[in-house]
Amino acid sequence: MSTLRRRLRAGSALVVAVASGLAACTPPVDPPDPPDSPTGCNGVDALCTRSFDQVAYLTTHNAMSSSAYSFLGPNQTYSFTGQLDRGVRALMLDIHRNGESPLPAADLPSDAVLLCHEYCAIGHLSLVTGLAEIKAWLDDHPREVITLILENYVSASDLDTAMTDSGLAPRLFDHAVGTPWPTLGEMIAADRRVVVLTDSQGGQRPWLLPAFSEAWDTNWSAAATGDLTCGVNRGSFTNRLVILNNFLTNPIASTGLADAANSNPFLAQRIESCRADWGGRIPNFVTVDFFERGDAAGEVRALNES
Repeated sequence: MSTLRRRLRAGSALVVAVASGLAACTPPVDPPDPPDSPTGCNGVDALCTRSFDQVAYLTTHNAMSSSAYSFLGPNQTYSFTGQLDRGVRALMLDIHRNGESPLPAADLPSDAVLLCHEYCAIGHLSLVTGLAEIKAWLDDHPREVITLILENYVSASDLDTAMTDSGLAPRLFDHAVGTPWPTLGEMIAADRRVVVLTDSQGGQRPWLLPAFSEAWDTNWSAAATGDLTCGVNRGSFTNRLVILNNFLTNPIASTGLADAANSNPFLAQRIESCRADWGGRIPNFVTVDFFERGDAAGEVRALNES
């Protein structure tokens, strides 16, 4: 089958899925206000003395795929600023070169480096623009530590350039795989407040950390809550960080699916069950779609208070 025909077939299927998803959309809601102690770390005084790997972070799956950026079939409602303002502290980002997307954005050059969810034609944001927005938020919130978890399809050089051009580079945290993590307080004092985990090009820069040498994750391909498990998907159980994937795709994300996955009693019971399987370890990254819906923010807060 020709490349063009494959792209058209993929695009047709995607349009149908997007139309179904848009029909199910409901107005946004606000999660509980995040912790906001002025002397705390990530809003909580007690977290200042906890190492990075002993803290839980509310995490947005496909954080760039948001109706705020006019993505079709989005996974989120708010911009990066809106997500961070409402307590999100880790962003999952997909990075593509436009011309290598199955459905590229027609109005942009093929070498444009974009935040998009595979099909850049249905939604995209310049990587530099997105990182600059995150940098501006960090400027205004000097006591916050965040994580970027990358599904990456570009070179380390491309990432380096984007980090520099956005102004985020000075805040990137350098870390050697397998060494102890500092406390949030130490990271804030050094103003190295951005951890970058990547599935590709990890180790090519001191700040570009190989995700599945540092972390392990649970399965991410789930159509119903019963498909979500606690077992290791990628990485090794001995890695220090845990990514609890807690989102549903059937055939795309929707607020209805997010309500099912994010809400108690399901979410609280899943976290409790997984922790029992893991010998009491906490999930560091609780990863959800439409984070404002359900109880994800409250469950992350409870983990940090335990």
